[in-house]
Amino acid sequence: MTTPTTPPAVPPQARFFQWVQGWVSLLLCHSLVKTGVFEQMAAGPRTADEIAGTCGLHRDTLFRTLRMMTALEITAREGDRYSLTGLGRTMLKDTPGSLYTNLVMIGSDAYQRPWQNFAYTLATGESAFTHVMGAPFFDYLEQHPELGIPFQQTQAAYALMTDPPLAAAYDFSPFRTVCDVGGGQGAFLKRILEAHPHLRGILLDMPGVTANHVLGGLGDRVAVIAGSFFERVPPADLLILKAVLHDWSDEKCAVILARCREAMPPDGRLLIIDRLLEEPFDAMSLFYDLHMLQQIGGRERTAEEMRSLLADAGLQMRRVIVPTESPVFPLRLVEAAL
Repeated sequence: MTTPTTPPAVPPQARFFQWVQGWVSLLLCHSLVKTGVFEQMAAGPRTADEIAGTCGLHRDTLFRTLRMMTALEITAREGDRYSLTGLGRTMLKDTPGSLYTNLVMIGSDAYQRPWQNFAYTLATGESAFTHVMGAPFFDYLEQHPELGIPFQQTQAAYALMTDPPLAAAYDFSPFRTVCDVGGGQGAFLKRILEAHPHLRGILLDMPGVTANHVLGGLGDRVAVIAGSFFERVPPADLLILKAVLHDWSDEKCAVILARCREAMPPDGRLLIIDRLLEEPFDAMSLFYDLHMLQQIGGRERTAEEMRSLLADAGLQMRRVIVPTESPVFPLRLVEAAL
């Protein structure tokens, strides 16, 4: 009889360098996206010489980098030819579930520098992004389309993965009008309106976002309004705040919720779609909590923190809906009423 052996514990120093490798792997993928290397393998296997020649890269450095990508199972090697694995294909521009624009963004200075200055957030509780980049995050996106456009494209890519189970989890039939407050380019609202022909929709977001909306095919069933939810929210039977409140501090959320309360009829509903922190906490949710803080000054919240936030705004949290189909990210639907 063979007695199972316990794998040796990983020394703490080795675990540290595994974390460092993760950071380096991210930046390597950013470089390969930026130089077009992954796109060269979109149609099939290529040699390092072929890719280096087409992309104008140093052949030996590319060979060594692809060797690393193969160890990470992002590429596969057969002989002297390299191809993309399933993971690698997510880094192509035009593929379902693409992470291409995400890699463009998170490898940029505007993403990296605030994290490098997290000590500022740790000392002040304020956004490192604003401190380092000289403008609040969303203002910066408006001023710098080279980051703003990939950000909106990334949000649209996430929506393709997360929206179907979220839209299926809620009954929209009792309502006549729905306003997606801070609804980006309108992908979620479009999905709702297409599934519920009796509904009329309103999309509210900043001018640089609504300019690229995807609602053109819905005619007069939808109105697109460029504006700030800190100033005014259009009235509707159902208001949606999807991935909005986690961007902001409690004080700023109070202003958003006050504008929503003003726009709600007596029998109206507010539907908040966000992460809800739940014990035992997972590292990814806690990462997003800190990411929202350093980038914008926001936070992820527990159900009780969300209930308190709503109560302070004169709103009642009625229920929390867990999608039957689990989306890629563990989002929850929180329904509130007057």
